[in-house]
Amino acid sequence: MSTEEEAHSMAIQYATSVVLPMVVKAAAELDLFQLIENAGDISAAELAAQLPTSNPGAAAMLNRILRLLTAHSLLSCEGGDERRYALSAVGKFFTKANASIFASIMICHTVIQQAPSYTGIEHVGGDMFVSVPKGDAILMKLYYDNPECVTILRNCKEALPKNGKVIIVEYILLETPESGAAVVEELLNVAVSAYNPGGKERTESEFRILGEQAGFRGFRKVCAASGLWFMEFYDL
Repeated sequence: MSTEEEAHSMAIQYATSVVLPMVVKAAAELDLFQLIENAGDISAAELAAQLPTSNPGAAAMLNRILRLLTAHSLLSCEGGDERRYALSAVGKFFTKANASIFASIMICHTVIQQAPSYTGIEHVGGDMFVSVPKGDAILMKLYYDNPECVTILRNCKEALPKNGKVIIVEYILLETPESGAAVVEELLNVAVSAYNPGGKERTESEFRILGEQAGFRGFRKVCAASGLWFMEFYDL
């Protein structure tokens, strides 16, 4: 394929990019990932037979969905007389066993009574814009705009002992946008503003500035896992 043809193909992908998230959402709502994992490998017809539908075209429609998910590495596929699909390493993150990955712990008074309980974790209702429970270390994410983040970090600083620290778990944007793996961070940078006006992902220098504005004299990146960085704000 020539460079021009590759560019044309990429342009078509971008023009139709809305299709993939819609298909992933539909697959999750139909519990397709879990059904495929339970079966080990399965055909579109066998999968359709497990769904509450009498639509004679269900298998054909499912096959289109499964092909697209395979093309994006969420499934694997074996050919032959009848294609058989199985979960990939990526697809396993959409099964019930990994549902907790997408869960969050809320501490607002309005939701604290419904929060699930975990051994060794105490749920404390409150408003982190007013005060933060005391502790030796505070683990959090920063999805708010800069003034709100500074307010929260200042409250954290007041709640910490002299040798305490705030541990931030976030993606770090590159100073200059790039393609490849860095696309994930750029997608999240736009997505976070959709459900939290003013919220954004940040570059390393922007995280440093937040800490300085909140009164922390130390900042360091500790380690990274699956693109997420563990950072610390602390006093020297």
